Amino acid sequence: MLVGVLLVVGGVIWFGTHREEKMEVRGNLSAEDLAGIKNAVRSELRREILPDFSLASVKELPATTLRRLQSKILLVEVQNSTNTVIVRIKSSHDPMESFSVINGTNGWHVQRIYWRL
Repeated sequence: MLVGVLLVVGGVIWFGTHREEKMEVRGNLSAEDLAGIKNAVRSELRREILPDFSLASVKELPATTLRRLQSKILLVEVQNSTNTVIVRIKSSHDPMESFSVINGTNGWHVQRIYWRL
């Protein structure tokens, strides 16, 4: 029974992360760079699903997983240099989120942008 549940959950996560997204790209990016940016942002979002093995994180696992599977990349905007882009993500449950993605010597690195009003 447990193996069946794990297979279903694994299948949902796998199919949810391998879907095509319609996104706007502002600026010039190669297909390789765009794929690297998408992978880096998705990897960062997956880290937030289960940040630790605390009881609170385990209780929030289903809701967090669903929220992250529903998130879509809306916009990838190249900044002044091609080494930095801004990525905007929208989920049905959360307001718009922004990430700064920087191309380093060993790939793309993601930093969340926090807005304060």
